[in-house]
Amino acid sequence: MCESAESGALSTPEKVSFEPSSRLSRRGGVALVVGAVSYIAVRVAFTASRSVTSVDDTVGYQSVSFLGSAARPWVLPALFAITSDRVFVLAQTVVSASAFVLLALSIASTLRDRRVAVVVGVWIALIGLAPRVTTWDAMLITESLSISLTLMLLSVIVRRDLLSHRWVAIGAAATFVLWTFLRDAHGLLAVPVAVVVGALLIRRRQPLLAGVLLVVALLAFLSGRNNREIEAFNVSANVTYHVSYDADRLAWMLDHGMPDVAALDVGDPFARQDALNNDVVFQEWARGPGLNTYVRFLVAHPEFTLKAVPAIVLDVDFHPEGMVDHTFAEYPDPPPSVPFTLVWPREATAYSLALLVGALGVVLWAERSQRDRRLWATQALLVLTTIPHAFLVYHGAPIELARHAVVLSTVLVVSLVWIIAVGIDEAVAGQSTPRSVCRQPAAGDDQ
Repeated sequence: MCESAESGALSTPEKVSFEPSSRLSRRGGVALVVGAVSYIAVRVAFTASRSVTSVDDTVGYQSVSFLGSAARPWVLPALFAITSDRVFVLAQTVVSASAFVLLALSIASTLRDRRVAVVVGVWIALIGLAPRVTTWDAMLITESLSISLTLMLLSVIVRRDLLSHRWVAIGAAATFVLWTFLRDAHGLLAVPVAVVVGALLIRRRQPLLAGVLLVVALLAFLSGRNNREIEAFNVSANVTYHVSYDADRLAWMLDHGMPDVAALDVGDPFARQDALNNDVVFQEWARGPGLNTYVRFLVAHPEFTLKAVPAIVLDVDFHPEGMVDHTFAEYPDPPPSVPFTLVWPREATAYSLALLVGALGVVLWAERSQRDRRLWATQALLVLTTIPHAFLVYHGAPIELARHAVVLSTVLVVSLVWIIAVGIDEAVAGQSTPRSVCRQPAAGDDQ
């Protein structure tokens, strides 16, 4: 209920609708299908023209375990077990291209002006042709599927009104399960998300879907607790790149139980990490109290811990790239890069900041003109999730920041583009109801 701007009487606020502004004609539908198929074909052609590439981490995805006893979560090892390398990269390319099409259509369907919807939908699809995305398609690693499954979940968030349909809900739950057990970091992020969203679903009388999410949260928690191999590797990386080169930080860690091993004196940082990974005494500590000790170190050194936030867009400490960049890791047989670097450049600090300024401008304009905050609140929350995600990336696996932040940067760019799209749509359509103005309930409305 809210107060009418004219009479002061109480009335029912109009609900935000996610319905498209108009239905597609048959010709428009055909054009849409042809465009989507052509887009997927172009992405597949990019991948087919390249050789399949393995990285150092690929070997860790050879063993399947559903409860965390293997080195990595089970989704990628399971896919490796049932497909050849070439089939896998082509399949993950189709999934990635389809995810960009789905997200483009989902966001476009929430906009009222068809011209704005077309431009924004095409822009999001073109983001999927940028090297920041296509680099991963021919690689035997999690990044491509991580982007794809994240975009599918974002599509569910955009059109969450469709979750009342059984098959949409089932598809969303299946996507969440695959996303959760694709990467170690996803498992950590999925636990609080599943608990919160599950509780909301129970309130909305969708207990089955809530139960699935809560079971996923429990399995993710158990998998994380059982797997100490990656945890020990990350402790070694953090000590190497965040602690060992600074005398005060190193002294703090040694005073709090970290063993003073000869590997800490190795000059080259990459060789130092290898030495720590192969030091029996250090690894015993890393698999035991090492993680808790490093967390205590972060709490005791907030000025260092908070460097994760500027690291989203800036080079911090030894890192040669921010999380939104992709300049450090050069891989063989790169994908085509022009003109799609204009849509999402590899050195993306200025690009990301420009989108952020544009999105802030939309929010300020919307507030000043008293637009409904629900038009941009979801997108703003998605942007804010990049901050805790940045802490996880920077202090979890502090090598190849842009690679490990690929989900963070994807969510950030898409959410900012979505905010700007809504602002332009509101300005062009000019039909949004101000927050302070409500309509009287019509016949048949819920009382």
